Amino acid sequence: MHALGLASDEMFPGPTTPDLEWQTWIVYSAIPLGTALMCFRFLQVAYTFARTGELPHHDHSHVDGLDDVDVIDEFHPHEIYTAGSGKANGSNKS
Repeated sequence: MHALGLASDEMFPGPTTPDLEWQTWIVYSAIPLGTALMCFRFLQVAYTFARTGELPHHDHSHVDGLDDVDVIDEFHPHEIYTAGSGKANGSNKS
């Protein structure tokens, strides 16, 4: 079998990484591939911004799959204040 006019057993495969034993061109191609994907995402956001005028935003406190419930903090208990009285329920203060 010939590739580019050379027998395939005569072709030097190139350097490999020491740990994974992958060819180095695979590892080094991550930079241009990542750059292309970032440019593609930038074009997506620019197109959406030109159409709607809105930028994407992300709520860091939201977790998909979990309902929004009130979590009781057992380590730092908070006093519950009743409306209008200004006193805390459960406190021993007079």
